[in-house]
Amino acid sequence: MTLPELIGQGYLATRLVLLGVALTNIAFGVYVYTKNPKNLPNRMFAGFAGSIALWTLGLVLSRTPSSPPILDRLVFVGATLSFISLLALLKSFPQGATFQGQWDLTFFTAIGTVIALLSFTPLIYREATVHEGRHQGFYGPLYPVFGTYVLSSFFVCVATLWRRFHRATGLARLQLQYLLIGLVAPTTAALTTNVVFPWFIGTSALSSYGPLSTAPMMGV
Repeated sequence: MTLPELIGQGYLATRLVLLGVALTNIAFGVYVYTKNPKNLPNRMFAGFAGSIALWTLGLVLSRTPSSPPILDRLVFVGATLSFISLLALLKSFPQGATFQGQWDLTFFTAIGTVIALLSFTPLIYREATVHEGRHQGFYGPLYPVFGTYVLSSFFVCVATLWRRFHRATGLARLQLQYLLIGLVAPTTAALTTNVVFPWFIGTSALSSYGPLSTAPMMGV
């Protein structure tokens, strides 16, 4: 049996698109990092891009009938790390920062690290099945903790960006405006397909579409 016959032509195309999205995010991260490796916002952006790529690659590798649960769990690890790195990016942008006294960043980093480690266990994600080309995930008892963390992290990120935007002037304000435009709508779409629908509706059928919004987001 060939690979297209095993996973279906339609899903093969989806996986190829997701692979392209992951590579695009990696390219964005490497480009920004090499522009100024000593600059903290550049390093945080590279970390953000890398964690999104990990989340996307998890989706690429997991959606086959024989894929082990560990590949699905990479999705949750990448998603958790992306919000840690995003908040760190927003705290450091645009002038840079030491992170000293940033209690919310410390709190979300600590909680996120624990959730990322728990993502390797069945407590957040148990297993998946593929039936007639459709992927169905089965979640653990701590999935609501993961969902709550991701949603609350997003709200803190938006609030942080909004406060910095209103306080900034000149070029910094313009840069923060681009960040605000590039962040809110794509992230809301990804959270809807990859967190809200699995949590409240019980389906992960649309989760493959979540990463598609990240490439234009990173470009902005």
